[in-house]
Amino acid sequence: MHPARQRPASLLAILVGALAGCPSPGPDSGPPPACQATCATATPGDQLVVEVTADDLQGPVRLELNACQDRALLPDGAPVVVTLLGGFKAILTPVDPDERIIDPRLGLVGIYVNFPIDEGDFVYARVGDYRGGGARRAVVAALRYASGELSDLDGCRLQDRTLVPLSAMPPLLHGQSNGGNLALGMLADDDLSPPPLAGLSLFEVPAAAQFITVEVGSNSAPNDLYEPGSCSWDDEGDEGLTCALDYQRLGWEDDAVSEDGHRGTAYFDMDQDGLYDPQIDNPVWGLRPAIDGIRKIVYSPSLALALAEANLGPATVLGPEESSEFWALRDASRSARRALEHQPELPFLLMGTDQDHTLGLSDHAHITGLAAVLQGSGASWVRVNPDAVYQTLVAGAGVDWPENDANRPTWPGDESISMLPDETTTGVEQRAYVTAGVVELLQRRWLDRWEPDLHQQLLAY
Repeated sequence: MHPARQRPASLLAILVGALAGCPSPGPDSGPPPACQATCATATPGDQLVVEVTADDLQGPVRLELNACQDRALLPDGAPVVVTLLGGFKAILTPVDPDERIIDPRLGLVGIYVNFPIDEGDFVYARVGDYRGGGARRAVVAALRYASGELSDLDGCRLQDRTLVPLSAMPPLLHGQSNGGNLALGMLADDDLSPPPLAGLSLFEVPAAAQFITVEVGSNSAPNDLYEPGSCSWDDEGDEGLTCALDYQRLGWEDDAVSEDGHRGTAYFDMDQDGLYDPQIDNPVWGLRPAIDGIRKIVYSPSLALALAEANLGPATVLGPEESSEFWALRDASRSARRALEHQPELPFLLMGTDQDHTLGLSDHAHITGLAAVLQGSGASWVRVNPDAVYQTLVAGAGVDWPENDANRPTWPGDESISMLPDETTTGVEQRAYVTAGVVELLQRRWLDRWEPDLHQQLLAY
C-alpha cells in the first residue's frame, strides 16, 4: 500500500546495534568539525538554531532543532519530525519548553519552524500572512532540510548536526492545533513541491474556518447556539466542513473592543434584545490581516455571507467570495482532497482529548470531521488517537487508554469515537500523548504495518 523505503544493506547488524544502545558513529564517519561542534557541549533535548534558504522568500527560514540525541528510534537511525506549532504568531523561536510538543529522548530529531513576518498574501505585523503562502514555503524549506536536500547557511546538512545516524525514511510532519491546517494547506498548494512524507500526525486541529475563528464557541466562552451533530462536509464541492448556526441571531457592534485591542465585531445576540452585551452575547472577532495596507476583518465564508445578506458590518469585512479565497488553503477540510492528490499514500493519525485545548465541542466535530474528510478524500489509512499499546508505552500503564480502530468509518460529530482522557484527569502531559502517536506512526511506516489495531509494540528501542 505504501511505497517501499530504502533499507540499509545490513539491517540485522544495525538493528542489533540500535537496540543495544544506538552507539554514535565512528570518528571516520563524523560530520565536519564546524558542524559537529554544535553538539559538543549539548545534551539530549538541547535546542540548536539554524537558518536555511527558501524558494521565493526574500530572507532565510529559521529552524530550531532537537539534534543532539544519543539513541535512535528506528533500526537505521533517528527519524526526523518537523513540527508546526499552533496559533498565528510568526516568530516561534526560541520555542518555549512547554511548546516542545514531541519528546525527542526516544531517539527522534525534531525541527520547529519560524515563519516570515513580512512576506505572503495577507500580512500583518508579528503574524505574517496568517499561515498563508509565505508560511507554506517556509514549511517546504524545513522539509527539504529534514530530507537532506538542503544545507543550512553554515554549510551543514542535518546529518552533520546529529550525534546518531538519521533514518533513511522520509520526515514525518506533525501539525499542532492550527499547524495542522497549515500542513494540509502546504500539501495542497499546486505551486509547491515538498519532499515525500512518512506520515502526517495532527493534534486537535480546528479543521474548518468556523472552528479556527472560534465561531462555534470555545471552552471559556461556549456558544449555546452550537448543536452537536450539526456539522457536515460538502463532499461534492469545495466548501469543506460547515456547522449549522442560527445566523438570524447575528449582530454587529462597532464599539466592541477585544483583549487584543481589535475594535468592532460580529456577535450572536443570545438574549435577542438587539444590543451587544459582552457578559451575555458571543462575539466573533475573526482574523485581522492587512490587505494592500488596509486592515481587514475575516470571518468564515458562511458568517461573511450572513453579514452581507443582513447588510451588517463595515466595508473592511471581507465578503463571502473574498473570505472563501482566504480560507482556500488555510482550512484543512478544504485542502484534504488536493493534498491527497499530491501524496496519495500518506497515512494520517489524528489526536484529541475529551477536553480540547480551545474548542468546547462535546461532539469533537473538528476531529471526527477531519477524519471523515480524509476518508472521503481517499486517504489509505486514517486513525483517530494512538493505539493503547503506544499510549501505555509512552504515557504510562496506569490508565485504561481508549482507542479506535484505524479506518473506522466516521462522520462529523460521531460521538462513538473515543477521545483521549483530559490531561488534567490523568496527570499525563500532552507531550506524551503526541509522542505516543508519532512513535506509532513512525514504526508502522518503517515496517509497513497498517492493521486496524495492534496488540504489542512493533519495534523495541
